[in-house]
Amino acid sequence: MTTAELKEAAALITRFVNGETEDWEWGVLVDVPAEQPALEALRQELLAVAEKNPPRGGNEWCAPDGMSALRAIANRILGVAEDDDLVVKDSNGTRLANGDSVTLIKDLPVKGANVTLKRGTVAKNIRLTLNPEEIECNVEKVRGLVLRVEFVKKA
Repeated sequence: MTTAELKEAAALITRFVNGETEDWEWGVLVDVPAEQPALEALRQELLAVAEKNPPRGGNEWCAPDGMSALRAIANRILGVAEDDDLVVKDSNGTRLANGDSVTLIKDLPVKGANVTLKRGTVAKNIRLTLNPEEIECNVEKVRGLVLRVEFVKKA
């Protein structure tokens, strides 16, 4: 198992936690036993998380605490320590944190939604991603939106 394959699996875990994967992608990782020992160990670790954190609803793979554990697994594989501070800065250089509100500084067309978000639109309760150049948020017209930090300022 190469480091690249493990990082690819970690990227898939991160996309799953962020709600950006298709069911079949996740199913391939967790339902099919892996030939490589390192990937199989990762699969078993993911299944153990799901067993310890059973879903509360029909559409969940595991409870929210389990999703946090999955993110920690992905961070470990990618080399992001739990105590490392991920520094994310807005267009003005102000540090952003989970739960902050941001304002768009430019009109942005949203691909696939046929909507243009206007300058001054506020996104509340942002979530940081593993990429320091992107944040996740919800705005009135679009849910699960990923924005580049160069287009926002802290509100």
